[in-house]
Amino acid sequence: MLQASQEDKMNILVQLFWICLAVLESDYEHEFLLGLRLLDRVLARLPLDRPDVREKLEKLQVRNETLPSAYKFLSIPRKSVL
Repeated sequence: MLQASQEDKMNILVQLFWICLAVLESDYEHEFLLGLRLLDRVLARLPLDRPDVREKLEKLQVRNETLPSAYKFLSIPRKSVL
């Protein structure tokens, strides 16, 4: 039960990460600032040094060439197979 609970928390943090990036594209300053504050809190709790977390971020990453600049700037780089 505890393991599932930790897994659920990690999934929520990963989803919040991508939501924060979407909010950063707002034209309204107060929404942008709220997105930054939330992103700061999410990044403080999201262990990006863990490979499983990076994998979840990549898996949930929206893949579209017309994405706004924040997605492209902060998206997880893909590993080269070369």
